[in-house]
Amino acid sequence: MPNNNQERLEHEALESLVANELSAKMKHWRAQNQPPPRRNGKWFLRLLVMLLVCGGVAWLFWPSPQPRPAPAPAPVQAPEPIAKQETPVETPPPAPTRNYAALARQAYQTPDFANQIRGSRPDANVQVLQQAQKAIAARQYAEALSLLDQAPPEYQSDARYLRGHALFELRQYRQAAQQFEALQNSVRYGEAAVWYLQLAQLAADSLSVKRVQKNLQNIAGESGHAYQQEASKLLRALNALPAM
Repeated sequence: MPNNNQERLEHEALESLVANELSAKMKHWRAQNQPPPRRNGKWFLRLLVMLLVCGGVAWLFWPSPQPRPAPAPAPVQAPEPIAKQETPVETPPPAPTRNYAALARQAYQTPDFANQIRGSRPDANVQVLQQAQKAIAARQYAEALSLLDQAPPEYQSDARYLRGHALFELRQYRQAAQQFEALQNSVRYGEAAVWYLQLAQLAADSLSVKRVQKNLQNIAGESGHAYQQEASKLLRALNALPAM
């Protein structure tokens, strides 16, 4: 478009130049009080020819209008690739734990030691056992073991029973099993000792699981056993574990 404007200006300037030249000649003739020369109308014909020639030249060299270019089409954006959705992997449920020590501790309950100490005389020996009971109840197991070392021989069964529980709480399962095993035939602590022996052996050695399961079956099948229900519950938990 700027080229068209420039050419139009040049054409108008050329016409203006011709008009100015004719105007100047007319003024010159008028100043001399002479009429323009009449050469049988040839001067007018020459002027007309000059205008036609100038118009023809201008028309010849006047550039033809160029068609306006069509607007470029807007770029088509390629569709974004659809992200591939991965199929969620189903996580299998966790397998039952094989932490036998955890099962044993879950089944363990600290017994109520009230009225379990033999003897009716409130002598110093009985007081030592009672202090050991209080220490176990307060979870001061090391102090309880120290007190039990002072127990006299006639209270060894009581001391063993208390010592077995203090060692179990300290997770010294093998030593606890030894204390309970020595009391299996005790009239006073026999049933409790057999039950806690199974817990201590289960927590101490995974190789004793088969033996523990057999003993638990015996306890669960014995009508009137003090720990029949506890043995049945632990036996079900062991049987629910996957095979090795």
